[in-house]
Amino acid sequence: EVLVVGSAGVVVGLAVGALVAGALLEVLAGLFDPPAQFPAVPMAALAGLVGAVCLGLLAAVGIADRALRRLAVLSALRER
Repeated sequence: EVLVVGSAGVVVGLAVGALVAGALLEVLAGLFDPPAQFPAVPMAALAGLVGAVCLGLLAAVGIADRALRRLAVLSALRER
């Protein structure tokens, strides 16, 4: 579940960011001489951000897993 939600969030975030960058290139084209043809993409910063998101997701899974191990889910289900 974390993999699906996390990867969907990264993909949607990158797509929306690309659309906003394209729109800003069109809007701000008149301010620059010559206008930019393509947006400057800081690949190292994007890779770092995606890496930080992945580390955050792994930390969340680890915390949730540790909390769930303390619960006696199977014994509670057997009692019902």
